[in-house]
Amino acid sequence: METLSVSHEIHCSADRFWTTFFDPDFNEQMFVQELGFRDYCVLEQKESENGIECRSTGVIESHLATPLRTLTGQEMRYVQQGCFDRSSRCYRWQSVNVEARIFGIGGLLESKVVKELSAECEVSAAAMNRYFEASH
Repeated sequence: METLSVSHEIHCSADRFWTTFFDPDFNEQMFVQELGFRDYCVLEQKESENGIECRSTGVIESHLATPLRTLTGQEMRYVQQGCFDRSSRCYRWQSVNVEARIFGIGGLLESKVVKELSAECEVSAAAMNRYFEASH
């Protein structure tokens, strides 16, 4: 099983980041235009005085090698679930675990999917920094 841990520095104030992070127009631009998702939507967003819980999904074309796409399909669907804690001003995603139990190629598939996810995180961070730089 492969796991992914990502950390990026986003160049803006915390208040601006959190306002933007939950903005539907920003997320549409980020996921569809910047990351190339064919489909993206917020499935559920609940606000309380303690925080915001959010669950979203999106479909993106797989960039895996053709033999692996034969097994997984041409697209990958993501479901992202997390919670923003107002007191700590911290957003936590549920763990991303990639596990493929296919004899002989499971480990290769896991490693390629994690590499693809990592690349998408890099594109996302760069796009966020461009957005904040352009709109300051």
